Amino acid sequence: MDRRQAGKWLAILSGVVILALAGQLQLRQQARSQPIAAPQPVQIEWIEVSVRGHVRNSGRYQIQKGKTLREVLALAKPRTGALPPSLPLDEPLADGTAVVIEGPANP
Repeated sequence: MDRRQAGKWLAILSGVVILALAGQLQLRQQARSQPIAAPQPVQIEWIEVSVRGHVRNSGRYQIQKGKTLREVLALAKPRTGALPPSLPLDEPLADGTAVVIEGPANP
């Protein structure tokens, strides 16, 4: 390779390096100009529901707001023969709800 060809390759290589550095600089400037918002903490609201009666685990339950009676009954575990409650099973419960699960009637 003669000097003229070596000079051409050196000029081409220098151009590529300059373009790469310019692109890198532009990316850094864009990153600085677009601040990233800090994530907002998630607020979980809790309510208290009490379940008693014909269940294995009666007591007070602290549950996440929006949970349903069906989900609370899965924790309380109604006993065999328990009668279904008069409340809707799939609607969110309110804080302070008291649920009484009746057992089978004794004749």
